[in-house]
Amino acid sequence: MKYVAYCGGVKTPNFAEISCTTNKLIEKVQHLTFPLFVKPAKAGDSLGLTISRL
Repeated sequence: MKYVAYCGGVKTPNFAEISCTTNKLIEKVQHLTFPLFVKPAKAGDSLGLTISRL
C-alpha cells in the first residue's frame, strides 16, 4: 500500500525494501536516516519483532 500511495503523490517517509538476498545493501539504505522502524515483510505491523531478531 505504501508504494501505491507514493505513486499517487501522497507524501510518505523514506523506505527501503530489504530481503536476505538483497545485494548492495549499503546502496539500498544509504538514503535512510535515524530514527528507523523495521517492519517484517509478511506481517502488517511490528508483531513478533524482538531485539533478538534485529
